[in-house]
Amino acid sequence: MKTLLTRIQDTFPLPEETVVPFREAEICYRAGAYRAALLFSYIGWGLTLRSRLLRAACPAGIPLEKWQKHLANLRCEDQWDHEVFELTKQQKPAPVFLVSEDLRHQVRYWKDRRNDCAHFKTNEIDHSHVESFWHFIFSNLGKFVPNGSAAALLNEIVLYFDPNFTPPNAPLDPIIERIPHCVERDELSQFFEDLVEKISSSSDTARVFDALIRITNNYTVNTVRNFLVSHKHFLSLLRNFPQHVILLDQNPDLVRCLWRKHLFSRYHHNDLKVFAALLRANMIPQEEIAEANDKAVTELTGNIPSLVDKQTLDQYGFFAVFSERAFTDGLLDDFGWGNINAKLVCWYLGSYPIPVEAVRSICSIFTRTYFPRKACDRLTELFKDNLIKRHEFEKIAQQEQLALPEAIFGE
Repeated sequence: MKTLLTRIQDTFPLPEETVVPFREAEICYRAGAYRAALLFSYIGWGLTLRSRLLRAACPAGIPLEKWQKHLANLRCEDQWDHEVFELTKQQKPAPVFLVSEDLRHQVRYWKDRRNDCAHFKTNEIDHSHVESFWHFIFSNLGKFVPNGSAAALLNEIVLYFDPNFTPPNAPLDPIIERIPHCVERDELSQFFEDLVEKISSSSDTARVFDALIRITNNYTVNTVRNFLVSHKHFLSLLRNFPQHVILLDQNPDLVRCLWRKHLFSRYHHNDLKVFAALLRANMIPQEEIAEANDKAVTELTGNIPSLVDKQTLDQYGFFAVFSERAFTDGLLDDFGWGNINAKLVCWYLGSYPIPVEAVRSICSIFTRTYFPRKACDRLTELFKDNLIKRHEFEKIAQQEQLALPEAIFGE
């Protein structure tokens, strides 16, 4: 079972000076010394806020000389505890912590309980008070960030994606997992709006939403789902993390709109993995799969599937449609489709037994005066580098009495 200190440290980065009071609080709690446990817990809470305040820039709306006086009081051993409490209450000339009035009242309540313990007043303090205060810390420590919880955390996320401030491979999850603690529930959607506005890269935004879905609570995930669907930001998320197609499981109309309208834009070459994820998650109704396969094949933009996606696409008959449309129906002869999907056509011929219809189509198309030049070049490379496939193709051509196209097989 995790200790109090471990649970708090797992959620928030704590200053070193808080370790001792939190440990003392645990020791006292286990010994039944609940007044001491609550007092040490309050000290740990106060020292955490003190550390944040000492590292913070002067909040907007507060004169610099007044802020410097606050900092001086925070550095004073005899005054810091009182100063932290006063700053949690402060509203004028500007608030230091942008938290709700209800939270300010809760801080006052725990300050009074702290006084009960420190001055041994007659109010009873038992284990339930200590446990309730710990829950208060778990729920609200992240909200008490100078300049406001949401605003400060948003700025921290923005700086994470700035290489001038954040080194490569720095972990993102510890920042994102604080969002439910730092942002009020009814402010989450606006927080996401601000996030999308401030982070210019769609792939960076996708990383944030991926982390939110993976590591936060159900309420936050549902808010993410509603935000992405209503603002159409789900496309950048799915193109980077296609496994999250499951977010659309309650929106079949949007799923259909996704594969009918949004996938396979000529500017995006990773959409086949999104289509495969939709199939794998059973998001496309059985009666629509044939239509979806045909639409996807027609709109392809050169995607090469991964091994997992290949297995899924095979299972749902995608490459049977691909072969028929490319060779029997002549898509390979279409200059736009044939050139942009030349690499995929060669991958298909190298991965599956070569269909007779593919040999007929290639021998017909590439013996003409005009043909898709990129497709010709790719096919030439395939049969030059892969002699097994060359012999397979030549054998079928011989059986069908077809002349090999000089453009591909000529020396």
